Amino acid sequence: MGENMECNECKSKNVRINGYESYCLDCGLVEDYFEQQSTATQLSNAIGTHKAGRIVRASSLLTWKEKNVAKATWLLKLIESKLMLPNIVVQDALYIYRALLEKNLIAGRSIEALICACVYIAAKRNNHELSFDDFKRYNVIKVDKVKKAQKFISRNLGLRIEFKDIEGLLIDAFYKFDLPKRAKKFATKLLLELRKKNQVTGKTTKIITATILYFTSKKFDLGLSQRLICSYFLIRHRHLRKNYWLINEALK
Repeated sequence: MGENMECNECKSKNVRINGYESYCLDCGLVEDYFEQQSTATQLSNAIGTHKAGRIVRASSLLTWKEKNVAKATWLLKLIESKLMLPNIVVQDALYIYRALLEKNLIAGRSIEALICACVYIAAKRNNHELSFDDFKRYNVIKVDKVKKAQKFISRNLGLRIEFKDIEGLLIDAFYKFDLPKRAKKFATKLLLELRKKNQVTGKTTKIITATILYFTSKKFDLGLSQRLICSYFLIRHRHLRKNYWLINEALK
């Protein structure tokens, strides 16, 4: 690690020196190391570090896991910029990748494919709109590799993805509770407004759908109680109440 160095982004002391660059193992920020050092120390850092009487390059002091995470974080930053991903999806994708690393499921597999698959799973888990075609559209990686990696991750980590979107769950609820046409129209418009105000990303599909249904019930006095809605979607009452309060504040 760099002596007396801290990351300019997150202020972490967990900074590594790799040749001519420094990078943070916490947030993944990569910077030109020479710009941060005096001329007197540049040469010694470029050559390496003394260890057991030998000069060893700084990159050789990293463990294979640290090198792997650093590369994965760098790739994740590129994908984030191309696909305009929210921070919650990026952090969750990195969490999933670290879980793969801890279970030694990385060896022999493409880091690019695994990172893209982690991003896809994280987007689905956090209700962010992202499809396999987005990777193809921005020339990130071949879609077949991402699909294969996604199945591998889901199978080995036991991650279940809700493939039914909010619109699909709303339609099912409309038929289940036999809502009138005006209520259906209001619920659909409310969903569009929530997407515009960025109140959907980061929340589970069922909680958002349940909250919209509860809003609609109160608006038209349909008599759908919190207990009934939570029982139908199999969610906790406190999650519905908290999300209802947050969305109500955002819509004011």
